[in-house]
Amino acid sequence: MPNLESSWPDWKYPEWREKGGQLTADGWLEGRREVDGAEGLWRVHDGLYELSSWVHSHPGGSQWLEITKGTDITEAFEAHHIGPLASKMLENFYVRPAKTPRNSAFTFHPDGFYRTLKSRVYEKLKGVRPGPSEHSKRLLETLAIGTLMFSVLAAVYHSYLLGAVAGLLLTLTANCAHNFFHMRDNWRMFLFNLSLFTVRQWRITHALSHHLFPNTHYDLEISSFEPLMMFLPSPEKTKLFGITSAVVSPLLYPFFYFFEALRRILKTKFHSQDLISLVLPTAMLFVGRVPVLDVILMWTYINMISSFWFGVIGLNAAHHHPEIFHYGDKPR
Repeated sequence: MPNLESSWPDWKYPEWREKGGQLTADGWLEGRREVDGAEGLWRVHDGLYELSSWVHSHPGGSQWLEITKGTDITEAFEAHHIGPLASKMLENFYVRPAKTPRNSAFTFHPDGFYRTLKSRVYEKLKGVRPGPSEHSKRLLETLAIGTLMFSVLAAVYHSYLLGAVAGLLLTLTANCAHNFFHMRDNWRMFLFNLSLFTVRQWRITHALSHHLFPNTHYDLEISSFEPLMMFLPSPEKTKLFGITSAVVSPLLYPFFYFFEALRRILKTKFHSQDLISLVLPTAMLFVGRVPVLDVILMWTYINMISSFWFGVIGLNAAHHHPEIFHYGDKPR
C-alpha cells in the first residue's frame, strides 16, 4: 500500500498495512504491540499499568483487557470511561513510566477539545440510565427470532424467497447486535455471531480500530479492503480505478462473510464462541429435518444474501463521504 503523505508526521506508518486484505484482527494487535511501547503491560498515556489481577473484575468484561494487553489503550480508556472514577482506580495499578513517547495523533490535553467535551457530556449523562433501552433489546431479540424462523422455513419449503428474507433479517440482526458488543459483556452481543463474523474479531477491527482511529492508516476497516477499495488519498486512485472499483466491489459483497470466515479459520486461533455461527444450519437440520446437503445450500444462500446487504450498508455509510476527513488529506 502507498505510504501516504502524513497528516501527523510523528505518527509512525504501520508496516502491517502492507498486508492489505490479508491482515487479521490479531495481526493488527501484534503490529500495535510492536510500536506502542507498552512493554507487555497496558499503556495509558505515558504510564504503564499491570491490570492482570483486575481483568476478571473489569465491569466491562474481561475480553476488552485480555485482547489489549501489550498495547496502548489510551484512546479506548478515554472513550469508554466518561467519569473520573476509572482514572482514580487506575492509579492502583501503576507500574512505571513508559520509555517511549506515545505513538498517536491524539493528545488528550486536560484543557483540550476532547477532555472539555467529555467533562460536559459527563454532566449531561448523570441523569441518564446506563445501558441499552428495552426497545433496543426487544428489537434485537425479534430480529434474531425472525432470522431463525425464516431460515428454518426456507429450508423446509426449499424457498429461496424465504431464504432472501432470512438473509436480510440476518443482516439486520448483525447490525443491531453490533450495538451490544460496544457495551460491557452481555449475551445479546453474541447474536452478532449468527453471521459468519464474530464478536471478538469485530471488537478489535471495529470498536478498537475503526471507532478509535476512523479513516486513518490505523483503521483496519480501511486496510482490509485494499487494494480493491482505496478510501485514503492515493496517486493510484485514477478515475478508471474508481469506476472499476465501484462496479466490481458490489459483485464481491455476497462473499464478504466467507472471505472473513476463511481468513479467521486459517490464520487465527479457534475460540468456542465461533461455533455460534452454526446455530442456523443446526436449527435447519434438526428442527426442519432437512437433508444435510439442502441445509448447506440454503445456509450458503442465506449468508450470501446477508453478506450482500451487510456490504451495501457498511461500505456505503457516511464514513467515507468526500467532505469527511481521511488520513493523507491536504488542508483546505
